[in-house]
Amino acid sequence: MRPNAPGTILDASALLALPRSIYARTLVDISIREGRPLVIPAASLYAAALAGADPDEFDTLDYTVTALSQTAIPGMLAIARTATGPIDWDLCQVAWEATTTGYPVLTDNPGPYAYLSVPIDLELI
Repeated sequence: MRPNAPGTILDASALLALPRSIYARTLVDISIREGRPLVIPAASLYAAALAGADPDEFDTLDYTVTALSQTAIPGMLAIARTATGPIDWDLCQVAWEATTTGYPVLTDNPGPYAYLSVPIDLELI
């Protein structure tokens, strides 16, 4: 965990890894205890739910689920258009949130981030 990070963004792979990763659960617990925001982009929650995660597990005051709104679309499009390979829309929202907030992204799947032309601070599970 980045000791100076004011918050953390969780991508779909992180949401899926939480039940089996002691490290990820510890990071989440420390963030909650220290009052650091845990941000879940709505697209990540959707992708994780499609892969089997229970969205109700993240419906608590400990997490902030950010909506996919029209204000995010221009930034997401800019990220998608400058990517060097195919990226899913949930990754676009995660990248947009990360560039907007400066928060690191907790992930269990860093591979797709290599296609991004914007620098993203990754925290690997």
